[in-house]
Amino acid sequence: MTFCFVVLADSQLGMMATNINRGIFIPKDDSLTAEKSYELEKQMLCKAVRCINKMQPKPVFVVVCGDLVDIFPNTEEQVRDFKTIMAQLDPSVALVCVCGNHDIGDRPTSATIAAYKERFGDDYFPFRQDSIKFLVLNSQLFKDSSLCPDLAKAHSDWIDKELASVSPGDRVIVFSHIPPCIHTPDEPDGYFNLSTSVRAHLFPRLIRAGAKAWFCGHFHRNSIAVVNGIGPDGIATTMEVVVNGAIGTNLTTRRGVSSDLELAHIGTFLLDEETSGLRVVTVTEEDISHQWFSLASLDDNKL
Repeated sequence: MTFCFVVLADSQLGMMATNINRGIFIPKDDSLTAEKSYELEKQMLCKAVRCINKMQPKPVFVVVCGDLVDIFPNTEEQVRDFKTIMAQLDPSVALVCVCGNHDIGDRPTSATIAAYKERFGDDYFPFRQDSIKFLVLNSQLFKDSSLCPDLAKAHSDWIDKELASVSPGDRVIVFSHIPPCIHTPDEPDGYFNLSTSVRAHLFPRLIRAGAKAWFCGHFHRNSIAVVNGIGPDGIATTMEVVVNGAIGTNLTTRRGVSSDLELAHIGTFLLDEETSGLRVVTVTEEDISHQWFSLASLDDNKL
């Protein structure tokens, strides 16, 4: 068994334009306007799709780990542009969409989740490829479910059911928008991660069920954390949390701060092919490995 898939995160069409229009990001010169930044975000997503289509062997799917578009409630233009670009994927490559806070809101409701499902599909679901069970989570229900507690409970019950049904010898890979952690499993709570209480609840259950990797976005920077636990065979093992940089606009950490877990710790915004990129994940019988590629390192004929 060998197959690969591609991880994108935070296409978030319109992110740079929103921050330029609000005066949060002021370009150093007049060359980058809100309109030009939106076109650049679309061009970069288009390039990613072209490169993916040229891959040999083809990935079995492409997953976008949340924040598909920027403005919430979503604008039809951004939704339409995202769908138009992603429709150019080779028909043999499945598209897996993960909901983010810009897709359903920082405080989701049954109405915002229903709107997302109408546009993009289910907000959480399982699927399989060979002996790998994939779980797509709605991480916003962990972050703030105050306006939809019934949906959060249904989500939690579903996770319990899915983990209980993992077949012996199978491995689990998780996708979400918000990372459970960014650097270490015991790091403080922040805007960019899930709470320590959520981590303490999920980590041992996932690892006990055979989870080996959790891919996510939201941070707009690359990072990797390793979580220790006891596997299904009762032996100590690890799960890797892989935080994906954005295919769209990325962020830097403000100089002089001791933490990068809060919005206040953001330095500046980066929208260029040297920073934005994608991750190729290869799954074999023995291993799950991955490699990050900046868009600048790719051409339209090879990945």
